[in-house]
Amino acid sequence: MNILGKVDLVVQLGKECYDVTSVVGDIDSDGILGQDFLRQNVDHINYRKSCLVIGSAIVPLQTVGGSSQICRVEVRETVMIPAHSKMWVPVIIPFAEYMAPLGFVEPDPDVMAEKEVFPMSDIVEIHSENVPVNVVNYSSEPITIFKQMHLGTCKPFFENTQQHRVARVT
Repeated sequence: MNILGKVDLVVQLGKECYDVTSVVGDIDSDGILGQDFLRQNVDHINYRKSCLVIGSAIVPLQTVGGSSQICRVEVRETVMIPAHSKMWVPVIIPFAEYMAPLGFVEPDPDVMAEKEVFPMSDIVEIHSENVPVNVVNYSSEPITIFKQMHLGTCKPFFENTQQHRVARVT
């Protein structure tokens, strides 16, 4: 890594803000928390749930690369979808509180084969109280999908805004 300099920043984790001196380098990530910061401020790192525990606050980790959190997408309440139609079905995403605000929902191919329904891929706001998934019934009969039925998976979605960030480097 090519070191470009240092910069003093205010970093917000959850609702708390921290004054940190950061090393600026040519990396693809927005930033990396160092061991010195973690030792000084973090009470516990939960790798299974991909979060930091700082006092009573839980701060989700945003990982880059192959180790992203993936959660199930389950039907919130039993619904009947009429034949040859589509419907917004309310879902729950267990452990969504440990994920980024946006998630990419992918359908489970087994659901499509078993039930003759197709949960549409979509980007959803997973921390919203009501998360809907558009489900298509392509059969000639009404289909009932039951509460807690597995529809697919959800993985974190990070927008690449390509915005340039400016900081004073010393």
